[in-house]
Amino acid sequence: MHTSAEEHCTKAKVNLEEITAGLMELGYLVEEELYTNNLLLTKTFDKGKYCCELSNDNSFLVYVLDGRNRRYFKEYGVYGNNNTSKQVINTLHTKFQNKSKCL
Repeated sequence: MHTSAEEHCTKAKVNLEEITAGLMELGYLVEEELYTNNLLLTKTFDKGKYCCELSNDNSFLVYVLDGRNRRYFKEYGVYGNNNTSKQVINTLHTKFQNKSKCL
């Protein structure tokens, strides 16, 4: 099947399901589906919990909860369709590694 150049250019390289699966392979848990196609994934570490809210509109919100459920290091971001799912997974996991050291 042949796709036109226009279809090829507009096809998203980023896939929410792929990102979720990739983060789960790294030990993240799907806590809840916040609302349609928005997910909360978490990864627990010694001093707290890293939270990553993923949206199907190519945005994310990451933050760290301490033992008393106080939010720290809140960061909102977006990624473009020029990124791949693997790049987004790496970015989000790097943020976990950096933020979890700061608490």
